[in-house]
This record gives sequence, structure tokens and C-alpha cells, in this order.
Amino acid sequence: MRLAGKTVLITGGASGSGAVIAACFIAEGARVAIMDNNASAMQDMASELGNDCVGIVGDVTKSSDIERAVFSMQQAALGYIAFSITMVIGRLSGDYV
Repeated sequence: MRLAGKTVLITGGASGSGAVIAACFIAEGARVAIMDNNASAMQDMASELGNDCVGIVGDVTKSSDIERAVFSMQQAALGYIAFSITMVIGRLSGDYV
């Protein structure tokens, strides 16, 4: 497993490409946190991906949500973030524009 012991944060990880990427990282041994603004889809995907996945509700365009996501990952003892993948479709606004 090439990614054993590594941690990744995937925003937009509840569906589509983000969910596929999350599943691939887990298959390679990584621990994954998926963040999505769709709470229901995020919870379903986190359950489907199993014990190596933590689901976090949040909006990638809000710095406070990103900070909360990192804090949640620390609380879940996932370790430091080795990778961060942002899956965003549409126009970014908010804190990062």
C-alpha cells in the first residue's frame, strides 16, 4: 500500500470525482477526510468508505470551515495532512477570492 500512514483532505469528496479519489486513496492505505457542504451525501459517502474516512460538513470557500476541518482531523487522530485535493465546480467566492 503506497499511501499507508498518509492523510488526505478532499473537499467536495461526497460525490463524483472527489468520492472516486477518496476511494482510491483509501485503497492505497491512506486515511481520508472528506469535506462537503452536502451533509447527507457526505455522511453516506463517509459510511461507505469505512473506518479510514472521516466526514466533515463544510464550505471550501470559507476559511473558518477549512480551519474546523483541520481541527476535526486532529481530533480524529488522522495525523498531519500529506495531501489536500480540492474538487470545486463553479466560481469560487468568499474568503479566497
